[in-house]
Amino acid sequence: MEIIFIDEKGAKIQAGIKSHLIPVFDGQLQEDAVVIMSKFGVGENKDLYKVVVQPYKINFYRCTTVTHVRGWQGVEYGFNFRAYEDILQGEALNALSVGSMLLDCDFLWRS
Repeated sequence: MEIIFIDEKGAKIQAGIKSHLIPVFDGQLQEDAVVIMSKFGVGENKDLYKVVVQPYKINFYRCTTVTHVRGWQGVEYGFNFRAYEDILQGEALNALSVGSMLLDCDFLWRS
């Protein structure tokens, strides 16, 4: 099973759950849920078809824990729009231009 996680800044990362672990996590993960995860692995994303521009991937293990929390404090849909004035003043230097949309890539460069 493949999942896309998004953090409060809009950065996305792909995650994978092996087929034998799907029953363990199936009831713990729902779309639009806010969770804190621990005891997971992070490895190089070698998938042929990457769904996010991120060189790493989260891997679930049997010991991975998922804790639900209330309230989302981040950006909706992963967009991080910048004011035109901020772009002109050079405050969007760590952004990637995709068409007419700017996405914050600070998380990707730090990874």
